[in-house]
Order: sequence, then structure tokens, then C-alpha cells
Amino acid sequence: MNKRERTLLIVTVVVLVIGGVLYFMPENLLQTLRGGGGDLASAQKTFQNHLKTLKQGREIRAKYKRIEVGQSKPKPGQTPSEQFSNELYQLLTERFRIAGPNIEKARRETIEDVDDYYFVEIPIQVNGTRRDMVQLLINLEDIGVLIKTYELGKVSGRRGGNQVSLDVEVARLVKHDEESRELFRRFGKR
Repeated sequence: MNKRERTLLIVTVVVLVIGGVLYFMPENLLQTLRGGGGDLASAQKTFQNHLKTLKQGREIRAKYKRIEVGQSKPKPGQTPSEQFSNELYQLLTERFRIAGPNIEKARRETIEDVDDYYFVEIPIQVNGTRRDMVQLLINLEDIGVLIKTYELGKVSGRRGGNQVSLDVEVARLVKHDEESRELFRRFGKR
């Protein structure tokens, strides 16, 4: 083998080795050798997502504060559940002129991943015309009462046919005081 053939053989072997290594090399190692831009771009995207989540957290806390400021405080010796129940009865009978609303006992419901607030939920049953019941739902929502579920049904035993029953579960957001926070820690939701 002369010098020129040996040089050509060495160059061919080197090219084959480099080509083989690049062909069989794992993709992530290849990307790292090319500049690793994928990891940096991924980290930047994750960082931007975390910033967006933090901003949303601030907005959510601000909304909780606005709701808290807009609510009346319970009278001395009255729980937020009793206050909400009494307010609902007054709204239904006096302001919305609903006769004989059936307001059940209030329940407290925790909010996942939120330690400072909880919901007071109250199931209500009322009867009236379909138009009155729809207007009642609109009015409740307009004054800031959260409507969790509702169901309209026909009142049995009525001949006119225009009477419907409304089963609605309403809720209010309430800020924990120290006593309620301790109860929730001990016993969970009530």
C-alpha cells in the first residue's frame, strides 16, 4: 500500500466512524452536542408558565378580597351559616315575594387548595311560575349568590300546569376565622 492509498483508507475509516457514531447516537446526546437549545427553551417556557400561574394567584386573591368586603358581617353570636340562611329567607320572602320557601340546613364545604376560605351551601325549594323561578335565579346571581345546582320540575297535583318547583343549591364564600379554621382542621368539612 502506498502513501496515497493509506491516507485514503484512513480518511474513509474516520468518515465511517464519525457517520456511524452520529447515526447510532441517542437523540438527547446529539441535541446536547448541537447546542442544547432544547433544554433552555423548555426551561424558559416552564418559567413563563410559572409566572402566569403566580399572576393568576394574585388576581384570585384580589377577587376573594372583593367578595369578602362586599359581604355583611354576622351579628354577634351568629355564625356565617346562620347569617346566610337568614339573609336568604329575607330575600326570598320580602324582596322577591316568594311564599313559603323551604330553606334547609346550611353545610360548610372546603375549597381544595384554599386554606383561608370555605363555602356555606344551602339547599332551597320554592314553587311558582316558570317565569318567576327563572327571574329568581337571575336575581340571586345578580346580588352575588353563587348558584351551584338547580332543577326545575312540575308541581304534582296542580291543575293549572303553570306551577313549577325549583330546587336550587346556593352558596356563599366565607373567610375562616380562627375558630372555624381549627374546626375544619380537626373534623374536616361539616
